[in-house]
Amino acid sequence: MTQPPVPLLTASALGLAIGLAIVAASPPASAAKGLVVPKAEPSAAPAASSSPSAQASWNDFNARPLTLPAGMLELHGGFVANISSGNGGKPIWLTPNVGYGLTDDLTLVLATNPQAEFLPIGGGLCLGTEQYCGHLFNSISPNAILSLVRTAGVGIAGHAGVDYNFSPSLVGVRVGFLLKLVLPAALSIAADPTVVVFVTKRNTLPDDQILLVPIRLGFQAAELVNVGVVSGVNGPLTGNFSQSYSVPVGVGAWIAATPSLDLGANLTFVNVRDGADGRTVALSANYRL
Repeated sequence: MTQPPVPLLTASALGLAIGLAIVAASPPASAAKGLVVPKAEPSAAPAASSSPSAQASWNDFNARPLTLPAGMLELHGGFVANISSGNGGKPIWLTPNVGYGLTDDLTLVLATNPQAEFLPIGGGLCLGTEQYCGHLFNSISPNAILSLVRTAGVGIAGHAGVDYNFSPSLVGVRVGFLLKLVLPAALSIAADPTVVVFVTKRNTLPDDQILLVPIRLGFQAAELVNVGVVSGVNGPLTGNFSQSYSVPVGVGAWIAATPSLDLGANLTFVNVRDGADGRTVALSANYRL
């Protein structure tokens, strides 16, 4: 099997090594900051409600910024089972993501599913036979997220990175925007419109450009509980989009067990255009240091 180009793998390994060195040299951020939402930089004439409160707790999912505070490390782990008809719970995925706040506005992420917060449907370690898994470890995506707008009601961040897929062997460039709008009545809308363009084996792929647009409506049902509904649209940009697009639908909840630990559960129907047979169930956790 053809492996990803050596220069790209070398660059990723170097970037990961630098990131780990930064983490090792930085003191933990949670104790100093109390896991509060960082204040946006004031403008020349700030409005009274233009910035999130510095005392807003990370227990409020709607109030969280799109990037991590400087020096904070966040570990995401997902346990995902395919419960589609006839699959018997196979395969099972273990999906780790790691994020580090290089500054308050710039977060570096090493992900096995870059959209796990929206659609925790797999990625990472695939525990199953060759019928379900090409490799034990299937993909990795180094990404950077840059905060562009941060106010009390609106968050916008750009992100870009590289996707390495090992089965089949592909390299793609990922570019998109994280968007969040906080609404009255403890509601929020979040979205992650993203385009992935594959840069290897383009002549052999039926779809070498993919559009991913997950959207989540969240409701802060209690001080520590946020429930949500996820949908959106995914599809090829180079093929017949109207015939090939998919519509995922999911429901789930996040519980802030402690100021440093979130626990989540999701049920996702991968493509309701094809009925309800394709579905996954996921248990997730986020831990911040």
